[in-house]
Amino acid sequence: ELSVESRNGQFLISLDGRCEVFPEDIRLKVRKADFCMKTIRLHNHSFYSTIREKLMWGTDQRKY
Repeated sequence: ELSVESRNGQFLISLDGRCEVFPEDIRLKVRKADFCMKTIRLHNHSFYSTIREKLMWGTDQRKY
């Protein structure tokens, strides 16, 4: 279960290319899916490093 605090009372969730705005008082429940997902790993490059790069996780957003 997740809860979020925000400065303006709401937050944005993005999932599978869709975005929705929620009020901060809502609680989100995350659970494991009933299916498995296979991923491939390239030499010195993983699925997660690709996602991290594309979503710019860990980068200083003020530079963009």
